[in-house]
Amino acid sequence: MPDLASYMQTVIEQLEADKKRSAAHTYTYALKSIAEFYGGAGMPMPVDEVFTPGRLKEYEEWMRREGMRKRKREPKGLSLNTISTYMRNLKAVYHRMVCLLYTSDAADE
Repeated sequence: MPDLASYMQTVIEQLEADKKRSAAHTYTYALKSIAEFYGGAGMPMPVDEVFTPGRLKEYEEWMRREGMRKRKREPKGLSLNTISTYMRNLKAVYHRMVCLLYTSDAADE
């Protein structure tokens, strides 16, 4: 299974190439948020560990409590709209990855 950060970066680059800048922007910030949850940029985020119900719930709760706001850089929690957007972005990335894996498995047969 690929690393979430590297796969999300590929998706972001594709969105930018397709001139979907708004989507690329929200995916970029979703990636920054989940990377912060996992200990910062460069920390491994194995997909099979990220996309479990327990880990996703922990991430959502972390965003409510500890997510950083851009202006003051102190823990205050993110808004429900931001949390919802980041979770939707992760869901979309997961679905893209599943489609890619199934498509490549079918091509191998």
